Amino acid sequence: MILSLVIFLISTSAVSNEIPYFIRSPKALLMGDAFSVAGDDEFAMYYNPATLGNGNLIEFSVINPVFSLPNLLDDFEKFNDLPNDPVDIAAAIMNTPLNIQTMGGPTLKFGPVGFGLLANMSTNFILRNVIYPQLEIDYKFDKGFITSYAHSWGRGGKYEKYNPYKRKKLSSSGYRFSIGFSAKYVDRTVLSGNYSLFGVRLLNEVTAGAGDLSQVRENLGYARGSAWGFDTGATFLYSTGNSEFSAGISILDIAGTNYKRESGTASINEQPMIVSTGISFSQKVAGLSYRLSMDLHPINSGYDFMRKLHVGSEFTLNAFKPFLDFLIGYSAGYLSYGVQVDILLLKITAGFYGVEIGGKYREQEAERFVIQLSLLDFAYDI
Repeated sequence: MILSLVIFLISTSAVSNEIPYFIRSPKALLMGDAFSVAGDDEFAMYYNPATLGNGNLIEFSVINPVFSLPNLLDDFEKFNDLPNDPVDIAAAIMNTPLNIQTMGGPTLKFGPVGFGLLANMSTNFILRNVIYPQLEIDYKFDKGFITSYAHSWGRGGKYEKYNPYKRKKLSSSGYRFSIGFSAKYVDRTVLSGNYSLFGVRLLNEVTAGAGDLSQVRENLGYARGSAWGFDTGATFLYSTGNSEFSAGISILDIAGTNYKRESGTASINEQPMIVSTGISFSQKVAGLSYRLSMDLHPINSGYDFMRKLHVGSEFTLNAFKPFLDFLIGYSAGYLSYGVQVDILLLKITAGFYGVEIGGKYREQEAERFVIQLSLLDFAYDI
């Protein structure tokens, strides 16, 4: 009986096992995160710097804030009618993952060269363990920049020409092979801990640092550090007529990115190396343009194969192009869907997606809603 209770306590207080990707594109998340070779937005170079070799444009993304929140629609009744007693509140929200994320930063692509500034704040809360409730808090704030370059051979590919009022498709047949590299500098702040909801540890740690905010932060598990990280990738693209096929591979945070701690006492976890591979096929037929993509990542991990599988699609009725795109995907066992609306200088990407936070395939889903507002996007031929 005692052994069973110990096993239960350990299993119900295990930390979240969400894969620690560095940056995720809202459009990619709604396409099942299958973006290693299909990437074409301002966050594409965070997936594979070689995708810069597919363009021949000057592109600006000036204001592009992203907001991600838990999808509370499925549990609306749970949060709409919370009890007053703390014990009952804890029981009501037990094992419900809560995430708040904001991200954004201007991006410039000048043909094969890319540069971007970044600020990304993410906070995760989850209450576990019915018998002895434990509140897990994981806060991370990254700020920094990335610079990327891709070199290409061949003439294949398709390019879209933009201005504030119109855009048109220019295409060429043939192949294109690209190799890309990125260097990024990141200043990272973390604050994480596991606290008993009805214990005295949290109170004691705050009290011990009373009058000194920096001491309070350190007691709670604060640390700040910085690091340089490096990425590389390659893509092969073949286009003919109104269709295009591409395949590629990317290696993000080569050999792992280790942060040098500059303040605080807590450790800053390494940003792990992530290897991705993918394929993509796009075609324009009568009245419809579509793209299908499939990725495997992180293929260098020990996760189940199905947790590495990501499938995505993008559909556009030509009558509405370029104003409305439909995005549908399947990521590690969970469905994603949304739309992208592009009107003059305003682009809105919004939808729902699921993330695995357990240790196994389809163990525990965190359902989330994401929206991106992108203003003052421009693109012109070089």
